[in-house]
Amino acid sequence: MLKQPLVVAMLALAGCAAPSGDRHFALDQTAVRHPFSRIQPQDHITVGYTSQGCFHYLAYRFQFERRDKVQVRITTLWKPRRYLGTVTLSDEDLAGLDRLISYYRTHPEGECTTNDGVDITYRRTSYGVTYGLAEEKYNDMSCQVDETKGVLSLRELAHRVDKSIY
Repeated sequence: MLKQPLVVAMLALAGCAAPSGDRHFALDQTAVRHPFSRIQPQDHITVGYTSQGCFHYLAYRFQFERRDKVQVRITTLWKPRRYLGTVTLSDEDLAGLDRLISYYRTHPEGECTTNDGVDITYRRTSYGVTYGLAEEKYNDMSCQVDETKGVLSLRELAHRVDKSIY
């Protein structure tokens, strides 16, 4: 019986501690549609990317943050896991990444032997606390990303710091 009032009190306090007026991906439809070009300094986007085909296996983590410009830290996820570098992104790059996410959201069909997996996590830091806002997961076997006009593929982005791919 004591547990229920305690839960209600905790939820009420959590609501009081939540920042007001912040732009949340979940609430701001423009930010949802264009997460990379609308990223704010307190926002963090992490993308896990794997690509597996007959003759290749790739696995990267991309960590996007806005400072003066939007930057992405790129790390390999296969052993040994290692940091590859940081890339500063142009407005054209950000628009290309937004188009990439729009492409994945169409859930393209295909029977290609290459399977690309994409996991996106949107987080925000406010008052020293980082919390999750949303997640998206895609599995693409269309082999059409690199053929889609105006898209910046994750493979192309990784190639900027890892010349061993392609």
